[in-house]
Amino acid sequence: MEKKTSYKLVIIGLTIFGVTSLLSLFIYYMPYFMKTFEIEFAEILFMLFIFTICIMSLMAVYTFRQWFKQEEVFISDIPSRFGFLFLFFTFGKAFDLLWYYVYFELNKVELLILLKIRFYIIIFMILPIISLSIELILYYLSLKENFSERLGNRKHREKLGYRITFVITAVEVFVVTITPDTLTLSSIVLPILGFVSLTIIIWMFYFAYKQKALKNADPLILTIGFIGLLAAQIIRGVGRVLIGEWATASQGMLYGIIMETISLIVFIVIFIGFVKK
Repeated sequence: MEKKTSYKLVIIGLTIFGVTSLLSLFIYYMPYFMKTFEIEFAEILFMLFIFTICIMSLMAVYTFRQWFKQEEVFISDIPSRFGFLFLFFTFGKAFDLLWYYVYFELNKVELLILLKIRFYIIIFMILPIISLSIELILYYLSLKENFSERLGNRKHREKLGYRITFVITAVEVFVVTITPDTLTLSSIVLPILGFVSLTIIIWMFYFAYKQKALKNADPLILTIGFIGLLAAQIIRGVGRVLIGEWATASQGMLYGIIMETISLIVFIVIFIGFVKK
């Protein structure tokens, strides 16, 4: 019971911190934000963002409720990992809303800072699933004769998994931090980091599907969902380059509507994969 209370306090604390931080940014950039509503398609994109944020919030609440219905809860539980995934994705969508509505008004330095913050959110969004993927990869290797002695011990395997996850996260944060401009960050860093991270996740769920190793979710649907997320991230990176080079503001808004619709569909598929046994 004490463990459940502690985890609930962590979730509440993260939510309060996320909401407060985002509200502060929206208040600070409100003049630019409101000015963007003069652009064609801006109102439609705004309503789409609000709808997506509401849907993602409900997904996070449902997932965490499923987690806390268990008699014993552990941070490594599947519902916990997906709960934090949907929670951070909700924050990410709110930040994307801000990004779209200040993009054409801010200078390059401010845009770079905002884009880096968005990338940090992405890194922590997929962290729980990356951790799960590393654990499954190590388990797969432990079944091999060459690695069975070193990886056969579960506690040793878990510690190694945490270390690998930490190194991957630290490298991603470092790369994002030192990237000097928005074009490089959007067109090179995002596709590369997204491809590596999501490829690991896709392999993990496909392996779980082939081995029938995931009992409380549908790994095939999750595999399809994360393939869609990978494709969406790559398209988004290329699109940002094109928008920055030639697109008008209204074309940028129309592109945003298309990408956010795809993004919403992808996460609905991932959510279905989680709830379907």
